[in-house]
Amino acid sequence: FPGVVILWFSVLAVRVPRLREVVRTAYRRLLIPGRLLGGIAAVPALALAWLVASRSDRLVGAVIADPMAQSLFAASGVMLLAVVFRERILIRLETWVYPETAGQREALAAATAELAQSERITVVSRTVTRTVNRCCGSPATLLVKSDTESQTGDFRAPDDKIAPLRGDSAMVHMLETVGGSLRVHPTDAASVFTLLPPDEQAWVVERAADAVVAVAGPGAEIIGSLVVGRRFDDQVVRSDDIPFLETLGTAAGLAIARLRLLRAPSARFRDALPGRECPVCGCVTAAGGRPGCACASEYIDTEVPGLLAGKYRLARRLGTGGTGAVYLARDIRLERDVAIKILGAVSVSRLMGLKPEAWAMATVTHPGLAQIYGIETWRGRSFLVVEFLSGGTLADQLVRGPVPVSRAVSIVTMLADALAALHESGYLHGDVKPSNIGFTSKGFPKLLDFGLARETDDASLAGGTLRYLSPKVLSGHPAREADDVWSLCVVLYEMVSGVNPFAAGGIDEVTDRIVRQRLVRPVGAAEHSEAAFAFAGSMLTAPRSERPASAREFAAALKRTLGKE
Repeated sequence: FPGVVILWFSVLAVRVPRLREVVRTAYRRLLIPGRLLGGIAAVPALALAWLVASRSDRLVGAVIADPMAQSLFAASGVMLLAVVFRERILIRLETWVYPETAGQREALAAATAELAQSERITVVSRTVTRTVNRCCGSPATLLVKSDTESQTGDFRAPDDKIAPLRGDSAMVHMLETVGGSLRVHPTDAASVFTLLPPDEQAWVVERAADAVVAVAGPGAEIIGSLVVGRRFDDQVVRSDDIPFLETLGTAAGLAIARLRLLRAPSARFRDALPGRECPVCGCVTAAGGRPGCACASEYIDTEVPGLLAGKYRLARRLGTGGTGAVYLARDIRLERDVAIKILGAVSVSRLMGLKPEAWAMATVTHPGLAQIYGIETWRGRSFLVVEFLSGGTLADQLVRGPVPVSRAVSIVTMLADALAALHESGYLHGDVKPSNIGFTSKGFPKLLDFGLARETDDASLAGGTLRYLSPKVLSGHPAREADDVWSLCVVLYEMVSGVNPFAAGGIDEVTDRIVRQRLVRPVGAAEHSEAAFAFAGSMLTAPRSERPASAREFAAALKRTLGKE
């Protein structure tokens, strides 16, 4: 006891605690340790039980009328309520003792106004961490992504007091894909901790992190993260605080983006502006830059920047499809060409529709599927960065006429194997057609443009290109693997004959031909391989139950029938 007194006076000598700090410490000591509170709550209940047992010879009414029994009963009820509603009581007490922790809306408005006036990122960091501590009762650290090309893109604290979060980490990838926030504490039931690599798990433990919140700039680009620790009562961040934290993260992101724009050199500022494009050849140059072609045509504004995400230098437009434009770009960090696809609209539904496309391409590894390199955002638009196939598309080849049968069989067999890998991973392609079949420089075919790819359990909506859709999909039935196979069979027919089997004058006529499975027989069909033509035709006219149900079955039937062509 004397040692405790001496220690207490030593503390007072260093700093005299404020009254509300003493009160806060007292109720936290009482309410936070769940076992201690439960033990205290059990005392009046045990005393009441002892009282009833010791007076077993008395009537129940007499025991209930006893003032001591009534007091113990009331105390037991109060303590039981304290145990059940411990967290709510704690929050109420915090609001009473520390009124600045309440009113998150007002605090957010004040923080936003302060962020708008900030002139340094360190000031942004202090504002954010102070607001989180006051309104959520949690420690927080703001990590900012480097905006210079010489850096690796890691997320660092302005004061470098904690280890950076790697820009290529799984946590950053998940934030870039789904946005919002992640629960990462090892003991949190909703945490993604067990899914993280060992080095990232160690980072979470060392930082005592409970949640990682995305700090998004204009266009939803992730330019930082907010690492939030456990609350003052050692409990996980409340679900009610997550929307507040995410909104605060967005406000911080906009403030950081404003500061970067103010100090950006003129060249980088031009790169962040919409680029200029030649309407003749599609050549792209940065705003204010010199024309990159000899077309002598006046350049027009385009919907892409000259430099995307600080690493993709756009060169020219490759084409425009039903889901958006595609550009050739140069990855200036890895020194390779890539293809960048942009959506044609910025609605939320279109942006969300890009997510399944990215996951379908990123999670399925097969030589017959185009590789995905990442997703970037700029001014509210999403960009899909994928492998550039320099050999052109099958549609380009069909302009010159039918494909030799042996080559057609080889291409379709390889694509069927790629479709099988996609289906076995739980995805549909949804838009198999010649313009979505590209070739490498060595002529190897690959499926691309997964703009309509979706999980097989969520395939109720019809999509794709009309002339390649199956009768079942056109009739309103859910899409299945067999419908991708149907589209591939249509491609085979077109390759060996040079004509789409359902080509007609109008939409209604095309739809009628598909539903009735009435094929267009091309002029001079006898000049082509009769076996290949007959195989494709039989597949497209047979009932669904008699057609291959899977891509592997289709490939096997194709090899048996035309393997020697």
